[in-house]
Formats: sequence, C-alpha cells, structure tokens
Amino acid sequence: MANEKDHNPKMQVQKHWLTTACTGCRRLKRKCQLKPGSSACVHCEKRGRADTCDALNLDVAPPPKSCARCIKYHKKCVPGAFGCVLCMDLGLECAASSPKHPESPIAAKLERRNLSQSSAESSLTLSTPLEDTDLFPTVEDQFMVINFFNSSLPNVAYLTMNILDKESIISSFFSTAPALRLVVCAIAAYYANPPLPDMICHTYYQRARKAIMLAADTASISTIQACLAIYNFAIWRGHPLVAQTFFRLALDMAVALKLYVDPDDSLGWRSIT
Repeated sequence: MANEKDHNPKMQVQKHWLTTACTGCRRLKRKCQLKPGSSACVHCEKRGRADTCDALNLDVAPPPKSCARCIKYHKKCVPGAFGCVLCMDLGLECAASSPKHPESPIAAKLERRNLSQSSAESSLTLSTPLEDTDLFPTVEDQFMVINFFNSSLPNVAYLTMNILDKESIISSFFSTAPALRLVVCAIAAYYANPPLPDMICHTYYQRARKAIMLAADTASISTIQACLAIYNFAIWRGHPLVAQTFFRLALDMAVALKLYVDPDDSLGWRSIT
C-alpha cells in the first residue's frame, strides 16, 4: 500500500520555489523548485544531475500572502515589484508581503520600526486630521461644470453616459462626492470654451484619478458613476488600457453592492409591496 501511494500520480507533492535558481537552472533560464527532503531541485533530478545540483545552498522563498483588497474583491493576488498587480494598476498602496523569516534579526528590527512608525502616524492622524487640498471644490469649478452642461456640444450626453443627474450635481456641487465631482470637472476642463491650457486639464484629470483611488476601498453608487464616466472619457481620449482599470473597479463595486439583484425579487421590497 505504501508503494501504491508513492507512485500514485494524484498524490500532490509540496514543492518550494527558490529565491535564487541553482547553477543548472540559471544556465537554462528556468525556475527552480525543491521538494522537501530532496538534495537536488526537480529539474536536476529529471536530467540525472542530482549530484551536481547546489539547490541546498539556496534560500527557499516563503509562499506569497494575498493582500486585503484582493481578498475583499475575490481576486487572485499576483505579487509584483512594489505590491500586487491589482493594487499597482489602481495606483494604491498594497499590503501584500511575504512572511518574514523568524530567525532573521533584520526582519525583527524592521518589524519593530514599522510598528512604532505606524503607531506614531495613527496618533498623529487622530490628533491632527488633515484633508487633501486636491479634493476641495471651488466656485470656479462649479462655473466650469455649469458651462459644460449648458453647452451645445454633441458629445456631452455621450461623455456623461446619461447616468449623471446634472441638476443634482450643480445644486449640490460642494457636497457631491469628490470622486464624482472631480471626474465631471476633468471632463468639463477638456471641453471648456475658451480652451484651458493642457497643463490645467491634465491636473484636473490627475486629481480625478486620485479621488477615485482614495474612494476605491469603499463601494458606493457615486464612485461607480465616477468610474463609468472616466472610463468613457478615457475611451474617448484614446486610452483604452487606462479605461479598463476603472471599468473593472466599477464592476467589482457593483458586485459588492449586489446591484445585479432585481429590486422586485428582493426580500426587503416584498414586505413593502
């Protein structure tokens, strides 16, 4: 029975990736894997060069850890140079990191320093709350949006996708969510009459992207509207790759809010009707 288990192809043997490939795998430009209890990597064993493999002298890479954002939106967490791929595409700080070696004194020292720094930052945030000035509305922004909505441009309805309540945005401009308000300002800046300098238009666009990224952790209808509006605007400007990022974010938020559920089929509405 023991021999049948050893030769059973369905039995999966755990393998560890090496941070640095052995000499033979580096020469062939292959990734290096090491089985527990083996003295050579998988490729050297297959080629019959187990005696020349130096995989035991290399460090075993710890398994990657999924970040909180990928876990929340049920996404596969693919590690990158400065975080996972999803967080890097969204321009957000990623919390994904590999577990540190327990015997490493440098890792322990860095962990203590990061804990002290985070506690100091949290105490500073609680004592002196500061808001980002890029998110502040101005009267000039409101006038620019009013002129854009009242213009006779044929693409106004297309750019806003007919999902924005123009009267509500204008009347409650200073209390509108920053992400939605700045996206409308960015679109209005590009079609202002007389035209605005390219630097000012680009600044509005960067502020809009920043506001969306800051609101990406909490799903809301206004953020979904902002994502869809800037998605359509990016497509109109010829930036499909940038547009896809915001479209995926809008879909993830729609799923998180369960917007795919018909209100007529909702249990909460049945008690009212």
